[in-house]
Amino acid sequence: MVGMEPYFETRLGRLYCGDALEVLRYLPDESVDVVITSPPYWAKRDYGDATFTVFGGDPDCDHEWVGQEVGLQHENRNNVRGKQDEVVGARGTTRIKKYNKRTALICKKCGAWYGQLGLEPTPQMFVEHLVEIFREVKRVLKPTGSLFVNIDDTWVGGGHGYGLGNDNDPKWNGRSNVPKVAWPDGLKKKSLALVPELFAVKMVYDEGWILREKIIWAKKVHFYKDRTTKGNAMPESVRDRFSHSWEYIFHFTKRPKYYFDWKAVAPEPSELTRERAKYRWRVGPHNKGELYPRSSREINEGIARKIREGDYKVRPNDVIQINVRPFKDAHFAVFPPDVPELLIKVACPKDGVVLDPFAGAGTTLVVAEKLGRRWVGIEMNPDYCEIIRRRFERELGDVAKNHRLGQWL
Repeated sequence: MVGMEPYFETRLGRLYCGDALEVLRYLPDESVDVVITSPPYWAKRDYGDATFTVFGGDPDCDHEWVGQEVGLQHENRNNVRGKQDEVVGARGTTRIKKYNKRTALICKKCGAWYGQLGLEPTPQMFVEHLVEIFREVKRVLKPTGSLFVNIDDTWVGGGHGYGLGNDNDPKWNGRSNVPKVAWPDGLKKKSLALVPELFAVKMVYDEGWILREKIIWAKKVHFYKDRTTKGNAMPESVRDRFSHSWEYIFHFTKRPKYYFDWKAVAPEPSELTRERAKYRWRVGPHNKGELYPRSSREINEGIARKIREGDYKVRPNDVIQINVRPFKDAHFAVFPPDVPELLIKVACPKDGVVLDPFAGAGTTLVVAEKLGRRWVGIEMNPDYCEIIRRRFERELGDVAKNHRLGQWL
């Protein structure tokens, strides 16, 4: 990558501290085997001034910026939603401390938007910006590669803090070329905004991606019949819906045929299945057939033989239960190492390259290093880049001590 210095590097990978869209443009075409990433969720968190970037508009424009207030969603333990001052004053305490509003900028000449990815005034604008980044991801991904995007939705509050000014606001002066974005018609309070669905539709119908599957990452599962649960998730106190305990992982590809080694993560047949295979799904000694009757979807003798010989793998399902794990450093959203570990094993050859353009706390990068895969990470916030560097030193020791600091773009 000519003209760029990594923030640090190891034997297998490099972390670049800069804007994802700009850094991706330095990567060569079709150079990455798998992309595993979790971009900022819409209207959820403030990642700091260092993450501001320009989207859309005319790159040659001599921008004239005007201010725009954007808001974040809040909720207290009594299901009161709105701006922070509204929920703090309500009975109960806020579940997560967030900021009341942020100021973004919009160019009154070309309509370019300057702010944080994820704090756009509408979900549609957020999706447009996200797709712009993944357009570059598609260029660098190999024809046999896969893209996995962890994305979640947002419940709509009262709409306070969103949208631009009105025609009576002197800083707008009724300019017709400045978009007046607001909540879309028909999007009611307490509704999900359907951000993942908007993103998936845009990627498939406008960008030409193949959406192979929608993997459900279940953090906590409720077994209704047994009245038990498995896993862990952030508690919620909402009273008019179930607690949210899962997220999407969209699996995109460029072509119908691609690298996918599902056997690398396949579970072994259950003890019950092995026992039934021993008697070929039929009546066996001591009337085993009465205990293990033939299934309505009978497995043939060939599969039974493979199970008896230990040469049979169970194809994994698209609902995967993985617990959330705590992370000691100050980063808002960290998915557990098991998530990228599973995806790297199934979609990246042993000599392949892993990319995460929204590295965050560096989980994907650390796991790639531990699995012996080459990797490239991009993170815009220099504080998080330092968190990643320290994490490599803490978890990988000598491997990470050979890093060399570079300049922040």
